[in-house]
Amino acid sequence: MFRIPRYLSVLCVVIGGLAADDGAAIRQALAALQRGDFAAAEVTLRAEVKARPDDGAALTLLGVALDQQKKLKEAEDVHRRAAASAPNSADVWNNYANHMLAAGDADGAHRLYLRVVALEPGSYNANVQLARLAVKQKKGSEALSYLQRLAASQQESPNLTPLRVEALYLADKATEAGNLVQRWQTASKSDLSASFSMGLALADAGKFEMAESFFTQALALAPSDFNVLVNLGVVAWHNGNYERARQVLEAAQRQQPQNVDVLYNLACVDQAAGKTETALALLAHAAHLAPERSDVQKLLAVTTGDLGALADAAAAWNRYLKLEPNDDVARRERGFTAFQMGHFEQGVADLRWFATRHPDDAVGHFELGAAENKDNPAEALAEFDRALALKSDFAAAHSARGSLYYQMGKPEAALADLEAAASLRPDDAVSLDRLGQTYLSLDRAGDAARVLRKAAALTPDDSKTQLHLARALADAGEAAESKAAMERFRQLGPVVNKAVPGGLVDYLSLTPEQRRADYRRRVERLVREHPDDAAAEVTYLRLLLEEGEPAHAAEIAGKIVALKPPAAVLADAGRALLAAGQYARAQELLEKASASTPFADLQLDLAIAVFHAAGPAEGTRLLNQVPDSARGGDYYLARAEMLDASGNPTESAAAMQKALAPSQGQGSLYLRAGAFLLRKGRTEDVLRVSGEAVKALPQDRQILLLRAVALEGAARTSEAERLIEQIQNRWPEWQTAWAAHGIILGAHGHHDDACAALRTAVALGENSAEVKQYLEKISTGAESKPPDLQRLLSARLLSAR
Repeated sequence: MFRIPRYLSVLCVVIGGLAADDGAAIRQALAALQRGDFAAAEVTLRAEVKARPDDGAALTLLGVALDQQKKLKEAEDVHRRAAASAPNSADVWNNYANHMLAAGDADGAHRLYLRVVALEPGSYNANVQLARLAVKQKKGSEALSYLQRLAASQQESPNLTPLRVEALYLADKATEAGNLVQRWQTASKSDLSASFSMGLALADAGKFEMAESFFTQALALAPSDFNVLVNLGVVAWHNGNYERARQVLEAAQRQQPQNVDVLYNLACVDQAAGKTETALALLAHAAHLAPERSDVQKLLAVTTGDLGALADAAAAWNRYLKLEPNDDVARRERGFTAFQMGHFEQGVADLRWFATRHPDDAVGHFELGAAENKDNPAEALAEFDRALALKSDFAAAHSARGSLYYQMGKPEAALADLEAAASLRPDDAVSLDRLGQTYLSLDRAGDAARVLRKAAALTPDDSKTQLHLARALADAGEAAESKAAMERFRQLGPVVNKAVPGGLVDYLSLTPEQRRADYRRRVERLVREHPDDAAAEVTYLRLLLEEGEPAHAAEIAGKIVALKPPAAVLADAGRALLAAGQYARAQELLEKASASTPFADLQLDLAIAVFHAAGPAEGTRLLNQVPDSARGGDYYLARAEMLDASGNPTESAAAMQKALAPSQGQGSLYLRAGAFLLRKGRTEDVLRVSGEAVKALPQDRQILLLRAVALEGAARTSEAERLIEQIQNRWPEWQTAWAAHGIILGAHGHHDDACAALRTAVALGENSAEVKQYLEKISTGAESKPPDLQRLLSARLLSAR
């Protein structure tokens, strides 16, 4: 859990016991400490200690002054002298314990706090700190026992409620804790500190759902508070609310883009959500900023391994093990990575070492079996047996043992394992492919075709699976379908080695500008060294389009056509040109791709390209050739645009309705339709579409904002503002909503409120120069026309989806 530590003030401890000392120097020092002038207090107290070197009061206060200035090493000696001078003073030991805590010596602090309560059993500071230390060690009952020592009036202190709640949950007193949380929820609704503190306590107790509620409450009070954003993101991640976690953590990242905790937590969210490549980019940046962070190195090793960047994974495991040399599991994973890289001797050595030390670890036996399989299949089989004896539902071990039996020419023995693997992981295309081959070996062509169809659907670009499917279909008597699968195999070509070369992490740790320049150098070298590689030329084409070099891109498009590549390559190039608005060139490539492979999705893309290049009549003609079975939302949205361009608004509206029908209405379609209608200035249509969108997707913030902007455009400002306020309450970290609200307020002359909203937007990462300039002008009282909200939102809706 990321947080800013909150310590009890040491001053509340020393003042009560030392204020009675009416020496002028002590009173002067206490006054300086109370007002936070620690340097002045130090000067006064040094003089006092020089005059009275054994004065416990002067020494302990000097220690406090030094602690507050982070002069911890010098303070240690002063506190020790104070304790020697006043061994029976609870205040002196309290301050010494506080110093130990600030210095990171929790065990030392614990011992000294126990001395305090031996001298003064009801000491507020010592008992509360002992309770906090007990909670950190997950000793809830012990923490409650310390809190029970406080006076009755102190026990009811609101400041202690979060600590008591955490202790109650740890002590398995969930009902009492829950009742206290419920009362606190209402009491803290308008109190940022109280909501935040309870959120931290609940998160530490593992009650993430309730913690998320309190942090959400805190964010509504302080939408741009960095600590609230980060903690809310972390608990949302633990709750499995990955989209919400990403939203608030990205808001925090916009404030502090170099914060390693934020980068790491965002990577954890993306890793959990299956966005491995995005996670890797964040981790590479975090590792560059903080190479000593073992948690970053560990997740970096896991993520690079998942992506197949084995050299980078091995390097990350090595760095991690230097930081955490006693992590046996990490050594196991380093060994498995070495095996995957072909470094068998090194890999087997690590894996055997781990299996010997951890004979009850199923993963260790499985990974050792996989490594042994190269030279010793019998020993590999024994290791798989051991793994499955320890964990009977270990899908990967079933798949590996089944595959090994199949390779040994024992399909009957393989079948049970591969069927078990497919049952445990029904979406694992590799296991399904192996199972299909096994069925074929057993002359069960129908069963083979069934599972291979599913495998091919899961991995449509895997040519090997397509080939296996074609053979199974042929054996099953499905000649036409077999022919189609074989054609797909020919189009895809041989299996491409997807291993990622080393250096990926170094590459991702570069700045975006350095990364882009490096990427361009690599691509240009690739096409220079392999002039007949059409797929490489497509990569170069995309790069040129992204960098705004249309003339050069057109030249490369011509070169791709001249190479006469497979239809799939032509289609990729054509779609890249279409997305970049290079419609004539896109038409040329898509026509050639469609001529050899008339897939329905190609026909739609071709029709859109022709519409923009040659006009709505020709585009509509091609659109009419798309088969009924392929006419989804994208088709009808394109039809609506073409009909509108043809001057046929009635039929365009009907097509729009079909595009947004409940069975097809996706968020992206609603937003694209809304953006189109906003550009056309069709306010009533935007109102209708946004109303339907809100009913279909009431939790989509972009759709809700589209509705609010439509209401404002229809002069229904009060409704628009109410809806935007609802959006802000639900997603207070979203800068676009604050910017929209500020523009609406400014447009109606509420400049003070507009400034407040726009400042919040900027604090949350709003980077539009137009919005910032508007804020700057109205902040000085100057008149300024607000940005065009409909145009601004239209552009953002398209870029967001």
